[in-house]
Amino acid sequence: MNGLFAPMAALAANEVRGRVRRQVNVAIGYAVAAAGGLGVLVVALVSAHRFLSMRWGPYWADGAIGAFFFVLAVGG
Repeated sequence: MNGLFAPMAALAANEVRGRVRRQVNVAIGYAVAAAGGLGVLVVALVSAHRFLSMRWGPYWADGAIGAFFFVLAVGG
């Protein structure tokens, strides 16, 4: 009887391993995408701060970016 169900058990174990591997790959992909998005956000904020500091001065640039985050926190 065990010889009858052993191939089915091996197939089920292989299926579980494949599903887990796919889920891990998807999770890694999301983590890489999130890290890339965070990097883009940091570069955009640094660029905006440099532009605003050249235009209005560093203190006004700090205030403008702080106000942006305040509006984002309150509205979002």
